Amino acid sequence: MNSVRFYWVTIRPLLEKILLGLVAVVALLYGYSLYEPQQQNISSDDSDSSQTLSLEEIEAERGEELVLDGKIYFTAVNPEDDLPYTYAYDVAGDYIEKVTDIAFMTEFEYVNEYESYLTMVTGEETDPDNPEFVRPAFYNSTTTEAVLLNTVPAYNEMGITYAISEEPIYAWSEQAELVGLEENGGALEHWQVRIGSTAFTEEIIFEDAAHPVFAAGNEVVVFAREDGVYGHNLFTGESRLMSNAYSGLSIYDEFDITQDGKYLVLAMPSLGIVSLQQLDTQAGAFYEYYAIVAEEGTYSSPQLSLNGDFYAVVRTEDAATYLEIRTVHTDVLVQEEVLSNDIQGPFALEDWVY
Repeated sequence: MNSVRFYWVTIRPLLEKILLGLVAVVALLYGYSLYEPQQQNISSDDSDSSQTLSLEEIEAERGEELVLDGKIYFTAVNPEDDLPYTYAYDVAGDYIEKVTDIAFMTEFEYVNEYESYLTMVTGEETDPDNPEFVRPAFYNSTTTEAVLLNTVPAYNEMGITYAISEEPIYAWSEQAELVGLEENGGALEHWQVRIGSTAFTEEIIFEDAAHPVFAAGNEVVVFAREDGVYGHNLFTGESRLMSNAYSGLSIYDEFDITQDGKYLVLAMPSLGIVSLQQLDTQAGAFYEYYAIVAEEGTYSSPQLSLNGDFYAVVRTEDAATYLEIRTVHTDVLVQEEVLSNDIQGPFALEDWVY
C-alpha cells in the first residue's frame, strides 16, 4: 500500500498500460511493501461515486448473493449488577444473547481454533502489587479458566486482536503510564501498540499509537496515530502512512480494515462520521469512497464482517443505541437493531464471527 514512482521518460502507450496494470495487480496481492504513501488527502470528489448502488444491483454485478450472517460480539453493561459482559447479536436470527457470565471480559476476540476467547484480565492475578494493571489472557469457554499471556502488564489495555499465521500473533493498545481522561488521556501520545508472538524474540512497541488491526494475510498490522492510519509490515519491518483523510485522531476514533486491504472503515464520534475508504492501488493510499454523517448523535466502534462485504457500527442518539449494518459498496442501511432495550452502554463491537 505504498506508491510506486515510475521513472519512464518515453514509453509506448500500450506498454505503459500493461505495466500499470501489472503494478496494480502486484500491489493488491502483496498489499503493502511496493508503495510509498501519498502525503495528501484523496477525496471522494476525485473518485468514482458509485456508492448509490442497491443491494440487488451489487449482487447482479458480482453474479452472486451477498451473505449476511454470523454473530457480532460486543461488550455492554448489565443493568442488574452494573458490570460489563460480553453479548452476541445473531445477524440472521435477529436476536441478542449473553455469551458469558464472566464480567472481566470487557475486551475480547473469538479464537475458534482454540475454542477460547482472547480477552483482558485485571486484578491481583495480573500483578499482586498493582491490581490496576491489565494483561491479555486466553479464556477457555469450556473450562472457564483464564491463562495469562507472557507479557508485561500495563494500564487500560484494550483493542486486543489476534492473527493465525505460522505462529500466533497478538496486538493491543495500552498505557505504559496511567493518564486519566481528565488529563487528556484520550490523546494518542499517551498510548502505545504492543505486538507479541512466540515467533518474536522481543515484543514490538509503537508509541503514540492505538487500535491495531491485522490485514494483508496477517503480514501487516495497521494502527492509528494522531495524523492518520499507519501500517507496519511484520516481515520487512517497514511502517507506512496509509490514510490521512482525517487527522486529529484520538483513542475514541476506531477503524477496521478488510483482510485483503481493499477497504477501511473509520468512525469518529467527535464528528459523528463513518468514513468508508477504498484503496487506490496506483496512488498507494486510501481515498474516501463515501461518508455517513449522523443527523443527531454519533457513530462509533466499526466492525467488518469476515467476508469483507458488510460492516457494523454503533449509532448513539439521545438515550437510545442502535447497531447499524451496511455493505462496503453502498451507503444504504441494510439492517438495524436496537441495543439499549435490556442492556446499557457504553457499547463496543469486538468481533464478527461466521
